Amino acid sequence: MLNSSEYCKVVDNGQPSTLIVFSSAGIPQGKFSGTRAFSNPKMNYIYLNAPDNNWYIGEIPGLGKDVGAIADSLLLKCKLLGTVDLYTYGGSMGGYGAILYGSLLNAKKIFSTGVESTLGIQGGFFNIHCKSHFRSLDSKYLNLSKVISNNNSNILCLFGEFSFVDLESANVLANKNGVNVKTIRNEEHSIPPLIDYYFGVSNVAFSYFYNDDIDVMDGLFGNILDDYSMSNALYRMKCLKKDVSQELSHYGNCKSSTNLSYLLFNNSIINKRVGKLDDAFNALRKSVFINDGNYVALYNLADQYNRLRNFGLGVFYSNRSLSYVIPGFRPLYNASISLANAHLGIGDYHKAEYVLSDLDLRMTNSAKSNPHLKVRIDSISKRLSEFRFSHTS
Repeated sequence: MLNSSEYCKVVDNGQPSTLIVFSSAGIPQGKFSGTRAFSNPKMNYIYLNAPDNNWYIGEIPGLGKDVGAIADSLLLKCKLLGTVDLYTYGGSMGGYGAILYGSLLNAKKIFSTGVESTLGIQGGFFNIHCKSHFRSLDSKYLNLSKVISNNNSNILCLFGEFSFVDLESANVLANKNGVNVKTIRNEEHSIPPLIDYYFGVSNVAFSYFYNDDIDVMDGLFGNILDDYSMSNALYRMKCLKKDVSQELSHYGNCKSSTNLSYLLFNNSIINKRVGKLDDAFNALRKSVFINDGNYVALYNLADQYNRLRNFGLGVFYSNRSLSYVIPGFRPLYNASISLANAHLGIGDYHKAEYVLSDLDLRMTNSAKSNPHLKVRIDSISKRLSEFRFSHTS
């Protein structure tokens, strides 16, 4: 019963503690999230994956056809491993599995990131990635609030403050007993790569599991949920395509400067769409002044300065944005394009060419086929070609 399979890998290190690691969406069959990050021999491991990104509420071959059968299989494996203390971990789809089965199996502690409290929410990642037919899924487990209502496990949930659909779930889960919700400033949906880059995801997880301590991350946490009405308005704007411009214009009551910066940034986007470029520029400047960790706002401000032909500041804010690059996770291609445009504006074609060459080396194939990026890069390439031609004629 401890045999591994295409969707379940078991590592028996002869320890009293077992960690179940739930893979995130998009991991190929036979592969698993966390096999490198979580390999400390002081624990046993069960790595899981879900076919067709079924969010662990459909059949998993070799484990069971429904949630109840899968939970029974996992419980048996834990018993065979001699498990005294059980822990679960996962991000996004994996976070849902971690909370679902961690609750059902009475895990001592559960560590999740970017999890949806209710599957099927408009704009949610389940709707985007799940390839299973909805009717083949176990409808009893579409809402985590019901699952954890009688749960004795300690649950930690981390969310990025730029993922407004996630913040809808964060607000729901923050009001549940035994759930500790933390939000990370200036971050999107995917949190594990960020944690791994700065601290090592296993270091943080084990610190939480054994010591109930994630103090090393304190400097990253924000308090956007204190202004939930604001984040909800941004969710309705981003995901439901609602006009919330009137709501977002009243930003004086934010409880933190970081939250105010989010409002100003999104107000700048709204104003830019309707052609109010000066208002967009002023809101963007204020947003960056308050919160210069918003790497997206930084390269947008660089573009605004390039538009105003203040290319020196275009270079400055592009480079400031690029200082937040995390290789393989947060490439910030747009910031490089903004920098190349600023160098072109100054007339430093050689620097622009260097930035573009570096960008080409860094870009993935899928990024190179992105139409928005391609248009911007082609425009720079054309100007560089004209420069080369003029200096060889």
